[in-house]
Amino acid sequence: MKRIKFIISNPFIFAENRSVDKLESLAKEGWQVKKIMLGGLVYILEEVEPTTIRYHFDSHPNPTNDYYHAFEIAGWKLADTTNSLHLFYAPAGVARLERNPEKLQSRFHKESSYLGKYSIGIFIALFFVFLGSVYIEWNIVRNMLIGVLSILFIGFAVTFTPYAIYKWRMQKLRNTDTN
Repeated sequence: MKRIKFIISNPFIFAENRSVDKLESLAKEGWQVKKIMLGGLVYILEEVEPTTIRYHFDSHPNPTNDYYHAFEIAGWKLADTTNSLHLFYAPAGVARLERNPEKLQSRFHKESSYLGKYSIGIFIALFFVFLGSVYIEWNIVRNMLIGVLSILFIGFAVTFTPYAIYKWRMQKLRNTDTN
């Protein structure tokens, strides 16, 4: 029976290259990705023979058979997929796939605008609930509003943080395109 282990890695949007490097070094130790969870934050690895393989992340919201077939032709196999994030692997001799900066920037723009809309909505709700908790005199209602305020603050942090990171990565892509 093969052993499995769970690892927590840098989420894809934070540090794609560090995640790939970590997974490749684990493959040399005899651990290969079996499943991706939580957008590339958690990986389930299974024990295999130590090998040198390469990993490649790609993002495609609605992949088709042609999408996967293009990777197969290039020598890459699908390790796993979660939402629009796909992890491929190939033997060490297979050429690395080049990123299309325009495609990546377009994806970052779509996802950041999606998260930005939610962040604005949550921030507006946060503002009004905060005002309500300050001006309402009834203790029971005030306590309930403080609870709602806490939940909204967490929601804002969860949506605004990736929004800011996507914006930062878009700026970083623009800067590398101009250099």
